[in-house]
Amino acid sequence: MNRVILLNLLVSDFDDTLFFQNDMEQTKKNFLACREFMKHNTFVIATGRSFLDLKKDINFMPNYLVINHGATIIKDGIVLYNKTINTSILHEIKDKLYLNKANSYFGCYGIENCSYDDIVELTKLHINYDCLSDSHQIYEYLNNNYSDSLNVFYSNKGFSIEIVDKEVSKSHAIKLIASSMGLDKSSIYVIGDSYTDITMIADFNGYAVPNAKAKVKEVASKIYPSVEILIEDILRGDTHE
Repeated sequence: MNRVILLNLLVSDFDDTLFFQNDMEQTKKNFLACREFMKHNTFVIATGRSFLDLKKDINFMPNYLVINHGATIIKDGIVLYNKTINTSILHEIKDKLYLNKANSYFGCYGIENCSYDDIVELTKLHINYDCLSDSHQIYEYLNNNYSDSLNVFYSNKGFSIEIVDKEVSKSHAIKLIASSMGLDKSSIYVIGDSYTDITMIADFNGYAVPNAKAKVKEVASKIYPSVEILIEDILRGDTHE
């Protein structure tokens, strides 16, 4: 197959886009395609996961990692960008999070997981509750009272919430990477499946996978069967609808 060799930037969400817990055959094909793409182009994984959580499910390292919903950018094991949550807000909301109802909770700072009990700088705060109603109550409270300062996401089927700074998004992280590389939007491709992927899909050449949420599909230019197939089209110079 004749391939067009261009310097392109491809950004993929991880869970249920690049990595499928229940379909490791497709996951393997996606990973192999990413390795091929990286021979002449730049590949980025953008995920809500922490660095330690991501490492256990991946057998290669992309050119860049965007973790913690966009709060942290990593290249070659070095943290290039790390947006922390306002410490005074972390103190202020702690009693409102009802941590006594949580199964577990932890913070992140860059590539490290750390404790929330002795509050220092945190990049992300993850809280897993006993039931959906508890997580929903806290989610609504934070969005109603701290929407100017925080972004709050559901995780793990809604039983967990994750908190980052308001400026944090996958799209913002991509813009920082693209600026450092001198790339314009025409060279940037993204693909995802969840609500946290909507802004990056809307901001760039954005695509969705078949299992994506309906609102994600609405903003996507095209639905691709897999990351593997998207990569084949990019390398051929054929991503038109």
